[in-house]
Amino acid sequence: MFKRFFSLLLCCFAAIFSTSALASVDELIPLQEQIVKLQARQLDPMAKPITLLENGPALKMGSKGARVQKLNTRLAELGYLAGEFDDQFDEVTEAAVRAYQAAAGLVVDGVVDHQTRFNLNLSDQDKLEILRTQLQDMERFFSANQDQRYIVVNLPGYTLRAYE
Repeated sequence: MFKRFFSLLLCCFAAIFSTSALASVDELIPLQEQIVKLQARQLDPMAKPITLLENGPALKMGSKGARVQKLNTRLAELGYLAGEFDDQFDEVTEAAVRAYQAAAGLVVDGVVDHQTRFNLNLSDQDKLEILRTQLQDMERFFSANQDQRYIVVNLPGYTLRAYE
């Protein structure tokens, strides 16, 4: 389940240029900060289980039904939707989906396709597990390539960094 998502989240490394140890530390800090935030949320005794979206056709403007109701509930849990909502995918739902997609580094189209649904269904524990694995992989890579030049490509973040 995580392999597919993890391959998208994981930074693609190509050992073609080199860097100093300081550059590698700078790359690890954002991951460590995210891990600390997720661990703090896990300790919250008032944390509720998340609402999961079932498989099915993409949800978009005009969709309605129980899956849209669950989508609206999940968006509210994540803080992207407030107030009263129903089982209609309307302009408010679309705006919330777009905001979520932008924050998650997904294609911002307002449509809940397979990838958006997968990300919405990730619990804090799932995210923490992915980040820990990613951090371990990055630490191994940086320690093995301290004397090499390389580039780091972050696919979901649309960034590329070269280190010498």
